[in-house]
Formats: sequence, C-alpha cells, structure tokens
Amino acid sequence: MPRSAIPCPTTVICMTTNIDEIKRLGKLLQAFTLFFILLAPVALVILLSMKGPLGMVNVQAERLITHTPLSFIQALPIVLVGLLTPATYLVGFFFIHRLFGLYAKGIVFSTQNITTIRNCGFVLVSVDFVRILQSAITGPVLSSLKITENYFAVDIGFSMLIIGLLVIFISRVMKMGLEIYERDQLTI
Repeated sequence: MPRSAIPCPTTVICMTTNIDEIKRLGKLLQAFTLFFILLAPVALVILLSMKGPLGMVNVQAERLITHTPLSFIQALPIVLVGLLTPATYLVGFFFIHRLFGLYAKGIVFSTQNITTIRNCGFVLVSVDFVRILQSAITGPVLSSLKITENYFAVDIGFSMLIIGLLVIFISRVMKMGLEIYERDQLTI
C-alpha cells in the first residue's frame, strides 16, 4: 500500500498517513451512519406501536385526563411534536454521513469538510433549542386536545449547545489552518 505524506508547515509535526486507510474507514463509517439514518424511521414506528403517540412526547402520567385510545386526528399533532427532536438528529446524521463520504473519497482537509463539520456544529447547537421548543409546545398541544389538564412546561438544557459550539470553533480553527497552508503554498 502506498503511503502519502500530508504536507505541513515546518512548525507542525507531520505524520505520514495512509490515504487508503482513510478512504476505507470513511466508507465504513459512511455505511454505519446510513444504517442509523435508515433505522430511525423503523425505530419510530416500533416506538409508536409499543407506546402510542404519547410515547413520542415527555408527559407525566399524572397529568393525563383521559386514558382512552386516541383518534388519528388527535394522534397526528402529538406525533408531529414528538418528531421535532428526532428530525434534528437525522439532519445531524445526514451531515456526518456527508463528512464520511468525503473521507471515503480521500478528501480530508478541504473547504467542503470544514463546511460540513461547521454544519454538524450548528445542528448540535440547534438540538437544545429544538428540545426547548418541543417541551414548550407539548403541554398546550396536549391540553388543547383534552388529553391533559392545562399546563405549560419548558425543559431547559444546554449540553449539546456546548458541544456544538466547540465543534463550530474547531471548524473555524481548521479553516484558518487551511488558509495558512494555502497561503504558504503560494509563497513557495
């Protein structure tokens, strides 16, 4: 297997990498993320069949007024609210799938990679805001359908926000590094 060196500025310790290994790993991880993308709808159908539409949202049992089966018209808004967070994660998996696709092509440090990594960061940041939105509209939707008593609750968490901001920062550093490398290539 031929080994190719990634050219680096003299201030950076460079290691030779095997581009074929990166391509192989990229293909493997791309297939893995595709598996999750395709598995997500199946998992949601299983969740719906086992727990019903109320299993898609976070509602405490003591808040329920009615325990009767829901009609399609009642279930649809609950399912749509419940899909907000999983849909956000699916968008994230789409960007990760795209990133691994670039690796599978042997594209490791490029503007495309940096943009994809930055988009993953934005999705991670949005996960917490989507969760807040989902928790804020769950109560009014359920109470308007007469499934629960009137209530309004907001679940605030920022764990993904911190990780997302870190990923965005790393993509910015990668962009600066690529610009420095390209500038150095022009001066040689």
